Amino acid sequence: PPPPPPPPPPATPESEPTRPRGLSLVRLAKSPPPAEPTRSSPPPVADADAKALAPLVAFVNVASAVELLLLAAFRGREAQFFTHPEKMDDAHFSALLHLLQLERCELSLLSFQKQELTEARSGAFFTALAANKSLMTLELSGQVIGPDGARDLSVAIEKHPCLTALGLNANAIQDVGALDLASALARMGPRSPLRSLDLRGNKLAEPAARALADVLKAGVPLQQLLLYNNGICHRGAVALASALEQPGSTLTNLDLQANNIGDVGASALAHAVLHNSALLTLGLRGCQIADLGASALATALGSNSTLTSIDLYANSVGDKGVSELCSHLKMNEKSALSSLELDGNSFRTAGCDSLAGLLRTSTSLTTLALSSRSVGNEGLAALAEALAHDGALTTLVLRGDAPRDEGVVAIGRSLRTNATLTELDLDYTLISEAGAHALADALRASLSLRTLVLCDRGLSAFSVAALADTFKHNRSVTRLDLLEARAGGPATDQLSLAHAVSNSGTPRGKEWSRVSVE
Repeated sequence: PPPPPPPPPPATPESEPTRPRGLSLVRLAKSPPPAEPTRSSPPPVADADAKALAPLVAFVNVASAVELLLLAAFRGREAQFFTHPEKMDDAHFSALLHLLQLERCELSLLSFQKQELTEARSGAFFTALAANKSLMTLELSGQVIGPDGARDLSVAIEKHPCLTALGLNANAIQDVGALDLASALARMGPRSPLRSLDLRGNKLAEPAARALADVLKAGVPLQQLLLYNNGICHRGAVALASALEQPGSTLTNLDLQANNIGDVGASALAHAVLHNSALLTLGLRGCQIADLGASALATALGSNSTLTSIDLYANSVGDKGVSELCSHLKMNEKSALSSLELDGNSFRTAGCDSLAGLLRTSTSLTTLALSSRSVGNEGLAALAEALAHDGALTTLVLRGDAPRDEGVVAIGRSLRTNATLTELDLDYTLISEAGAHALADALRASLSLRTLVLCDRGLSAFSVAALADTFKHNRSVTRLDLLEARAGGPATDQLSLAHAVSNSGTPRGKEWSRVSVE
């Protein structure tokens, strides 16, 4: 008989932005367990292969080499295969190389949990990769393969028939390694299977950006290019923008966060957006963009009908830049923009007035992120007035560390009549007891709100109890996060009370919820 199937891998939770630990109340949905995929047993493994795979069999704790191949075929499509808490010794690593080179290997995803690719191992690993015919996703983040490893990897990439996603975050490949990779990809052109390339944190500069632009111009059908936290300047952005203007561009996600491209680079990208119908997401967080660059982007958004998300967090966009963004978006009836991140900029009340006007008319914008520090109470009041009427917005993020009681109270009042907003994130916004109780009243009456995120700093135990009580009165509320709930602080003092409230009976019967200090 075939060997018993291994237990299914644990479900991977959705990734969320890193936040301070705090009190989290989550109403759990009741859903049937997922059905396990049907798997067939592979034929017996040759004695020589079984002996070579033996160390890996022990490492991943399965019964035999047959079971190892079965596990590779199953988990390769569902989860990370090698996520062992211990580092692999040389015997384990050699067995992995043997597995990769087997004709019968079906492993499609390989992600190392520890730093396994030492200088001595990387050459042998990339040789095995060149002989592999099954991997589709290779995640090497944090392996630090360096320029030499990138050169060996580029040779393997040209020989690999199906690698679609390559993760090289924080590998210190630098411009030299990026040039080798880019040359290999450009030689493959349209026949390259690669669709996603992650080069975040590799100390890349203008030469690498130009080489990657040449890759796109060569017809490589990349869809995602992540260049976060490198040293790309405005000249590199101009080169990438020229590639986006090429007919037939396939790139849908370009992330240039934390690169000093400035207004010149932003303007070049804006010109590309005017002529590009493939790009969906543009990440420009922390790119030293001011009103001039924002105005150029506004002009592009006034006619673009495909871009769905633009992230301008932590730039220097003022009232003028925000007003132009809103004005052009309002005039574009075909706009597809659904997410706009503007928190961490320098605009004030005038910019908020423009955003409020946009919210009243936009049929596509569903997520808006702002900074409560810059917008002030007057700006929050303008946004609250717009929220009082139903629109397209479903998520409003107001991050900051300044007290904004009057504005928060106004927002709370607007939620009583709003029937579209499902998430309100007030991360780090300091509120007093009056603001907390206004939000609690809004939660009880809200027709749509599901999630409320608050900072615990300054909240009294009475306020926490009032917020937790909304679980009893409003079945639609499924999540309440009190960030920075300190041990012995107001939120944790009320943990038992919150647990009792959130598990109390409702008119429609018993609810089951989880309350935890994360």
